[in-house]
Amino acid sequence: MTKEQALERLRSRCSRAEYCSGQIAETLRRWIGRGAGRLPVASVAEGEALQLCESDIPGIISQLKAEKFIDDSRFAAAFVRDKLKFNGWGSQKILYKLRSFGIDSAIINAAISENCNNVDEGALSGRDVLEKLLVKKWKSLKEGEPLQNRKSKVIRFAAGRGFEYGEIMAALEKIIK
Repeated sequence: MTKEQALERLRSRCSRAEYCSGQIAETLRRWIGRGAGRLPVASVAEGEALQLCESDIPGIISQLKAEKFIDDSRFAAAFVRDKLKFNGWGSQKILYKLRSFGIDSAIINAAISENCNNVDEGALSGRDVLEKLLVKKWKSLKEGEPLQNRKSKVIRFAAGRGFEYGEIMAALEKIIK
């Protein structure tokens, strides 16, 4: 696969979904690691040598950024919105996942503060999501169980979703009363 073929495949992929530069770099490394023999037949002609190498990755990524196919801040904002709204993740879990993609901390913090602390009308905030999750979890627990046990189960559940302890306790106090 040549550099131009890789660029075309990545342009096509990035036009369908949002990707960050770390994911694109990982995809390119996978393609390089596979070699020409294991790539799909449609992308590499028989006997064609793999011409893509590790040193091409930064150039390909910078070209995709220049053409606006990838943008880490746009990806981070979309990721935070989706994980908050659809998966019910807290800011800590989102932060760790974005770090694993290799996104800059400043971009991550901006995306999280913009989306998780949202107080606009119609927009979900992290507190709203947390309260809905805690109400649902609280109702699912047996009422005959001691209050302290139910509280600890709800706290563990919310902490596993990536919410901070202070947020959990504030929302829990609101729900119990």
